[in-house]
Amino acid sequence: MPTVANPPASSSPTDIDIAIAKLTAYRNVVGFVVVSRPSREDAKYAVIRSGGQEFEGTTGESKMRAVVRLVKTSVSDLNARMGEIENVQDSTMSFIRLRSDRSEVLIVPSTEFVLAVLHVSTVV
Repeated sequence: MPTVANPPASSSPTDIDIAIAKLTAYRNVVGFVVVSRPSREDAKYAVIRSGGQEFEGTTGESKMRAVVRLVKTSVSDLNARMGEIENVQDSTMSFIRLRSDRSEVLIVPSTEFVLAVLHVSTVV
């Protein structure tokens, strides 16, 4: 399972490294995954980076795969539905928030990548 590695000492951290460090510093963030966004609808989303306590071990890897499936269906289906609502062929989603009683998944799609953050809900 891919994890976030510390950059070599000789190089400075990239913008994504800085953003991930800030994001994972929040106490309720328990995992994140960055996946590539394929150009074809039938292509697979490839995990580029992942991290967090919820995605560790065998159970965590299974949970991460479930989040990736959720990202894939949410982004593609909601883009199409928003396009119908906005009366355009292809709408561009900027943020999706899916919440349950225990947790929420925050999804930030871009043209090439999708970031998904697993967050433990403080509302019980």
